[in-house]
Amino acid sequence: MLKGLCAVSLAAALAFLPLMASAVTLSDTNSIVVGQSVDLRQDSAWHWDANFSPKEAGATYTFFFHNSGRRTRTLDFVANVRQLSAYFKNGVTIAFDTYKLSAKSTDRQKGLSTDEMNYLTFAANETKTLTITFGSVVRYSGTTATNAMANINFDAITPSAFAPDPVPLPASSGLLGLGLIGLIGLRGRRRA
Repeated sequence: MLKGLCAVSLAAALAFLPLMASAVTLSDTNSIVVGQSVDLRQDSAWHWDANFSPKEAGATYTFFFHNSGRRTRTLDFVANVRQLSAYFKNGVTIAFDTYKLSAKSTDRQKGLSTDEMNYLTFAANETKTLTITFGSVVRYSGTTATNAMANINFDAITPSAFAPDPVPLPASSGLLGLGLIGLIGLRGRRRA
């Protein structure tokens, strides 16, 4: 599933390569902006995708995830750095609680993800900060791409956002249980 997600992310990143130079281009599908705080109490998914042109200055971006609810919440997190025709001179660091991705300028593609057994956990009324730090963007020498780009993206999903609704146990199962108990009682009576 992760390979499929990476392939889809790469296809989306390549499909949205901009024609203009020296600009950070944010995807139309972004559902979170730099500096925004989102609430995990509502089941949802957040996506952020940015392409960086050569000569773009380095920076640090922060995003805040807050659990305003009374119970513990979990978050599934996936991040990718792609440096196919341009690279981040001092690399990229993505830090989110205990998860840290460090991509060197020589790493063409690098990713980080949680898994179904290891979500980020948020206690009631807890906020965690996602920090993305990157160096200036430089074009790879010898690249033939007319619109060289480097890309950073992430997806954060509350696991229950896409989980099917629980199937209620019908009242008839209680009747079935009582019927089985009755049959066991009758069987014991016949033996006696």
